[in-house]
Amino acid sequence: MLIYPKVKIQYPMSLEREYARELVKYTRKVRDICIKRIPFMVEAVAANAIHKDEWTEETTDEVESDIEEEIAIAAVILAMYNRIRIWNTRQQEKVFQSMFGGKPTRGQMTPATLRKIGEFIGQTPDFYDKEGKIIPEKLKLFQQKYSEIVKALPKVISQADYDKIREIWVNRNMELIRSIDRRTMESIRYTLSENIIKAVDNKTVAAELKDTIVRMTEVNEKRAALIACDQVGKLNSQLVQLEQMSQGVEKYKWQTMEDSRVRPQHQSYNQKDFSWSEPPDGGHPGWAIRCRCVAIPLYDTDKIGLQPKAGSYKKV
Repeated sequence: MLIYPKVKIQYPMSLEREYARELVKYTRKVRDICIKRIPFMVEAVAANAIHKDEWTEETTDEVESDIEEEIAIAAVILAMYNRIRIWNTRQQEKVFQSMFGGKPTRGQMTPATLRKIGEFIGQTPDFYDKEGKIIPEKLKLFQQKYSEIVKALPKVISQADYDKIREIWVNRNMELIRSIDRRTMESIRYTLSENIIKAVDNKTVAAELKDTIVRMTEVNEKRAALIACDQVGKLNSQLVQLEQMSQGVEKYKWQTMEDSRVRPQHQSYNQKDFSWSEPPDGGHPGWAIRCRCVAIPLYDTDKIGLQPKAGSYKKV
């Protein structure tokens, strides 16, 4: 019997919003650091006008160094990873408990699998005939039953699995944030070079630098919010898949947020069943940019050997 929970699976919207606030706050801190260094940039313009290309890059390198020293963005990203992981684990446990009681036995053999192994051991055939030759039919039957048992074993989650996801996600987010910083520094270098060429007065250089920094910050804030939305969805999707597969869940039901932001493709997937081993076009829930869809686990009671609580589930 294939069933799914009545308890709703939630998308971590509150964490997405919090992460967006943190990244936007970061862009504003970068803005403040850049503005604070304007007087130093202006003061050095005239003295370094001849070597403008080398000097402008050196100047923005100093700004980037200040940013790294004053803003610990890596710690913010790592803290958000840990919060999403904890949130996800609790979410999956809540769903499992609502249906079967207790916490899921991640990566362990289910009662149904243990019974199959017992039957398998008790019925292992003799592969050889009286002449000592292997009987192909019996060997083939043995291999088929063994394959069925192996397939029924849930994925074992190790700390290494979480470490790998964490490392990739943190590094990816660091690179995305650094890409914002690089664009800001490029704009500052361009403004410095242009004003050196024009040989304008210090007051004009300062005004144009501040205008550039403020304008870039407005763009960066939008980019930071997009990064937060996209990256929370992607991490949540990876953790959901890992968690559900460790419980022996092979399939899921696609659930959208059912609002105007849902893309047409995902609207067509809503309430349809998919396999974790065969992602649909565009990937599993959360793969696409800014996707807030979730995967509702489909439990095969015959495979996991557990009976659900009455009224806690729906049949597929």
